[in-house]
Amino acid sequence: MALNPSKPTDQELVSMWPYWVRKLAVAINAMEVEGYIDIVFTELTIGAGITSLAIGTDLSAATEENIKIDALGASTFYQITGGIAGQVKTFIIQDNNISFLDGPKLTGQFYLNQLPALSTLGTQQDDVITLINIDGDGAGNDGYWKEVSRQLSVK
Repeated sequence: MALNPSKPTDQELVSMWPYWVRKLAVAINAMEVEGYIDIVFTELTIGAGITSLAIGTDLSAATEENIKIDALGASTFYQITGGIAGQVKTFIIQDNNISFLDGPKLTGQFYLNQLPALSTLGTQQDDVITLINIDGDGAGNDGYWKEVSRQLSVK
């Protein structure tokens, strides 16, 4: 059901408000069922030397995913494959073994802020980095992952 931004009008009778509350609640619940409101939490431990993560294998296909991640040894990620435009992945780093490699805007690679091209962002425990997929279609075109925010631990 599409929501009409012109309804209810300013002229609606007060007696109509329960109707509009029910109608909007039905629409919002339908969006949750259809996956429009889709936020998940994932705990992920990866092996040493891992360079790529895949949607559907390592990460979920949810619209928004918060990932508490650690690695058994040094791992430098350069891409996430299978992404769909608009997906947001927030990584909550749990150890000092994880790095992100900045790359070009293609094949699911990371396009990171304030780094020289092809350089590495080393992370520390409790750092948080959020990425959004641009141009991915989930079926062959991985788009790229643009950094939205980075919160470095200072403790």
